[in-house]
Amino acid sequence: MPTLTQAPKHSPRTTFTPTSLAGREALVFLGLAGFFYGFWTLVYEPYLSWTVDPWFAHVVAEQAAWCIRLLGHAAQVEIIAPYPELIVINGLPGVNVGTPCNGLPMLYLFAAFIVAHPGPLKAKAWFIPLGLLIIHASNLVRVMALGFCALYYREFFEVNHKYVYAGIVYSLVIGLFLIWHLRLAKAPVAEA
Repeated sequence: MPTLTQAPKHSPRTTFTPTSLAGREALVFLGLAGFFYGFWTLVYEPYLSWTVDPWFAHVVAEQAAWCIRLLGHAAQVEIIAPYPELIVINGLPGVNVGTPCNGLPMLYLFAAFIVAHPGPLKAKAWFIPLGLLIIHASNLVRVMALGFCALYYREFFEVNHKYVYAGIVYSLVIGLFLIWHLRLAKAPVAEA
């Protein structure tokens, strides 16, 4: 029996070096993650965000208003300064969908991490669109819920907006990444 200072002879030690498989995967992941971060910071934010963000905020507002109408309420999107995309529910101002609320950073972050993470391309080809759809749908539900909260439970709006709903959506993104990492990123092992 080995003592506490001895490692059992049959336990393999994994050493992460740049030449080991795990080391190469880690370097590729870090390199791709750095590339995606650099693209977002150096290209998207200064040059593309001023056109893409307002457009996507409008898309989210219109889709949320459409879903609210499906629930039997009158809803439309109005542009009333200084609020660019105000969802009016039953004739009352509901919620403003600004560029920080459009969900685009979460969608980008999710897709970038799955692309950067090692795993089978076939699985990435269906998991990324499915994850983007789930995240976008959850953000629509978040916007709708905030709209109703603004109308009927105004005193709870800020805590729901800043903490509760954001925590739920971020937890969903982390959960999807964990599903990818723990279940889908592992390539099937061939039987000997």
